[in-house]
Amino acid sequence: MRILVLGSTGQLGQEFKYYAEKYSTTLPRNWDWFWMDKNSFNLLNLDQLKSNLENFSFDVLINCAAYTAVDLAQSSPEKEICMKINFHAPEIMAMICKKKQSRFIHFSTDYVFDGTNKGKPYQESDITSPLNHYGTSKLLGEKAIQNIDGNYDIFRTSWIYGSFGKNFAKTITCKILQKELLQIVTDQTGTPTWSFKIVESIIHLLQGQNLNEESHLFHLSQLGNANWYDFGCAIYKLICKRIPNQEEIFPILSAQLNQPAKRPECVILDKTKWITYSGLNLQDWNYCLETHFHEQGFI
Repeated sequence: MRILVLGSTGQLGQEFKYYAEKYSTTLPRNWDWFWMDKNSFNLLNLDQLKSNLENFSFDVLINCAAYTAVDLAQSSPEKEICMKINFHAPEIMAMICKKKQSRFIHFSTDYVFDGTNKGKPYQESDITSPLNHYGTSKLLGEKAIQNIDGNYDIFRTSWIYGSFGKNFAKTITCKILQKELLQIVTDQTGTPTWSFKIVESIIHLLQGQNLNEESHLFHLSQLGNANWYDFGCAIYKLICKRIPNQEEIFPILSAQLNQPAKRPECVILDKTKWITYSGLNLQDWNYCLETHFHEQGFI
């Protein structure tokens, strides 16, 4: 099976590469991985992207490429760049995958919801209503893939952190080690999700799936929920072996940040569909965070 990974130098792409190399002896021998970054597959040049995909032989396309600068995406020219990467490029990928009868695996976001569900977990079928341009671009990408109606799996996930790329956990860790005062919001709730566990889920999917079976939209994150302040305090406790005081991490409200893009107040993804389909134990976000920091040498 030939697996093409786009966005191979991003957070998820690097996690896939790490997993494929670390577990190479246990993965099927007939799996051949091909790693493509923005230099070899430029998502901003849609004609070139289409040509490259048409001329490349693959059975599975995993799209790890995404535009994730939520605030920058609110204004031009970044708004147009965001739309190309998150909407138009996945649309082309889905078209080529359908033509080749290949499986398309794509990642979306909890930001397709507006967060007004009063703490009730969102199911895949719930009404979407993004609050910012980033969320809108990801939702349009989802709908384009679904409308093309090839063989696909779309995974909505949330608050991704890990060893690679830029993410909240790495930023907070750096600031804690430098003894900087942290101000973290308390009025945005979601679920921190370890990138390693996302990759583990996709590998599990590929090992057991007929590539031509029906398509799916899944929610995939860890279990439980937290606000960003809780997440930051959990990281502090793992690094410093104690609970921080307010002189070290100060709780604030989102309005105090004056961010261009509005964020949903509370999005908890209901993972029942994926758990039932896969049989996997997704594990609590605190447990996964502790495991990650143990692997990083902090514990």
